[in-house]
Amino acid sequence: MQVVENNSYNLTLTWLPPITSNGDLINYVSILTTVGAEEPISLSRNLTNNTLSMAWAHVDGCGSYVATVQAVTAPSILKRGGGVGPVISLMLETPPTGALVCVCV
Repeated sequence: MQVVENNSYNLTLTWLPPITSNGDLINYVSILTTVGAEEPISLSRNLTNNTLSMAWAHVDGCGSYVATVQAVTAPSILKRGGGVGPVISLMLETPPTGALVCVCV
């Protein structure tokens, strides 16, 4: 997780196997819950580099929170709740641990 400007956070997820456009694998995600953050302000998919990016604004401080995402197969389900598929839970901590990095500015 990276702070790209004041009070804005970006999170990019990379899936294995790769995201595909045929609907057989992960194509879209739905934000199910965010603790300490508001609804995502943007969500984009990149089939070229196999990533899906989300951005939040108005995060309270730079403490820990959990972002839970769920794979869905319909592009219309890009909202809180709904959808089917595997659930991926990420704990983003301060100070950072592992490969996820949180930078406070």
